[in-house]
Amino acid sequence: MAEFQSVKELSVALLIDDIEDTKKVSDSLRDLGVFAHFYQELDELWVALNTQNLDLCLIDIKKTSQDMLSFKQHPKVKNKSLKYALIYKDSTKFLMQGARDLYFEAAINSDMNLAFQLQNLIRRRLEFKNLEENFNTLNSRIDRLKLRGKRLTEEQEALSTQSRQMNELSAFIKSMGRVDSVEEFLNRVISSFSKWDNCIEFGIYQLNSTGQKLVSPLRRMDKYRNLPDLWLTRAGDLGIEEYAQEMINDVCYGLMGDELVSLNITGINDLPDILLVGRFEGQSTNKMDWSMLEMKLSAEYRGALASTYMRDEKRTYSESIFTMMQNMDDILFHRVDSEHRYLMIDFSNLVSTVRQRTGNRFHWKAFYQEFSSEMAQFLHGDFRIASYGAEGIFVAIDKKFIEMDFQGIKAFVEDFQVWRYFEDSALLVSQDLTPSMKFIAPASANVLRHVHGDALDFMQDALDSQRPHLEV
Repeated sequence: MAEFQSVKELSVALLIDDIEDTKKVSDSLRDLGVFAHFYQELDELWVALNTQNLDLCLIDIKKTSQDMLSFKQHPKVKNKSLKYALIYKDSTKFLMQGARDLYFEAAINSDMNLAFQLQNLIRRRLEFKNLEENFNTLNSRIDRLKLRGKRLTEEQEALSTQSRQMNELSAFIKSMGRVDSVEEFLNRVISSFSKWDNCIEFGIYQLNSTGQKLVSPLRRMDKYRNLPDLWLTRAGDLGIEEYAQEMINDVCYGLMGDELVSLNITGINDLPDILLVGRFEGQSTNKMDWSMLEMKLSAEYRGALASTYMRDEKRTYSESIFTMMQNMDDILFHRVDSEHRYLMIDFSNLVSTVRQRTGNRFHWKAFYQEFSSEMAQFLHGDFRIASYGAEGIFVAIDKKFIEMDFQGIKAFVEDFQVWRYFEDSALLVSQDLTPSMKFIAPASANVLRHVHGDALDFMQDALDSQRPHLEV
């Protein structure tokens, strides 16, 4: 029969009391192409139903109970997932009264034409099974479409979020304006993050000129934290190494709490030159792609580096003391207009301490490089720095920035930790090594009087200490 080509796929079970009736039903099913499994007792079928998913069960009405078991109490019968038909005879028809609350597919009278009754039942079950398979196929397709739709929606939302963030970040970077130096870049970054509503607080670390220390730019801005200096075990010639980044995160965690965002700002090396660490809030930053902000800040920073390099190639702020004294005498003797005020930074306290503690080595080169380069960050316009040996530094400050630069240098000198440059720095933490500052009139004689005079006094003291005591 063509309509029963797939009938062999049906799994059918029989539970019939009379063996002759079982044979009749089994033969009729075989004629339809169905091969059924036979069970003698309800407990056997019960176990099979727990482990198999049958398409159809044919149950003798007399076998619907066995001792304490009742067919209607099986879970698959109760939840109506099992498809079954009840078989009865004229002599057992009265038992069908107890099956009125059962949800069965058909009632088969074995005293009548079994072939006709079973053919209709099998046809319905086969059609229903095909409908179930089609339904499951459609459901699977719908699920796939829903999943695809969900994925497309998520991708669209992600693209929309990314586009919005790109616009926000572009506007944020654009608000910084064009910068022509690293110092200006840092000023704009600090100012921009201080004005950002979603920024709670933040701090910045960068390597100093020798790469031996992590320093935080000194600024007084809302939300900006001036962080303590961190000394490194080795110079970061290629940027801030991973162990130094962990040091920064530990310090910031202690000062600002958890849930911090760390932004790496890189220059020409793979390792970052600058780390910005902060706390942020607001819905727009919950799913912020911080890597995009890192990329944009790094691009601006590289531009600032290039501008700074080109500018430094054209001029330098370092000047010999002889040139500075010559310029001073030009002002004194030839009435040349001066565009500078001259500030002396005196290292007498340091020199005296080094002289007294000859066994505690002092790292002069690192001290001068870091002191002069970090101080230069607080100077503006056309300034010059000249060293007069270990005794001190002279700074020619541009008169247009005299008030601002003097206050900046004053704060820098007071905060600079000179004792760090001693081999055994722990012994000198409490000692006052702060350099003194004073303006001098533009004349080489003043330079000699303020510096060389002190040096002569020192030499006299040294000679006196070496002269043997004479007994009168």
